[in-house]
Amino acid sequence: MGYPYLIAAVSLPFRVPTSVALWVIAVAGCVASVWLTARLFGTTVAGYFAFTNFAWLQVSYLGGSEPLALASGLGALLAFRRDRIVVSALLASLAVTVRPLMFFALVGIGLVLIYRKKFWQFLATLGIGLGIGSLYVLYCH
Repeated sequence: MGYPYLIAAVSLPFRVPTSVALWVIAVAGCVASVWLTARLFGTTVAGYFAFTNFAWLQVSYLGGSEPLALASGLGALLAFRRDRIVVSALLASLAVTVRPLMFFALVGIGLVLIYRKKFWQFLATLGIGLGIGSLYVLYCH
């Protein structure tokens, strides 16, 4: 449900049709995902990622939730790599609202924090995840 919420949030204030907002969000998510892939893994991996998967190209340029979810997930990983734990938890939690499979990014962040014995940061991450998850479930209910 995070993707339709963002479509509505873009289409209402800018007074554009929802199909245009969907396309703009998908393309922006695709560009952000490729850029974040380049920042995390290098330009060779980003180029391979951007141009070798036909299904990725379809959802990126015809509209789909995967580019937004992947951009949020990769942004969470980049923020975590730079020790911005709160931003990382926020992006990973928002990615879960777009694609539930991104839950594993949030779990991975939590497990690494426990392994590094950063329990206060783990509790902050858990609180952010539970807070966003509670708001999401509350609205869906």
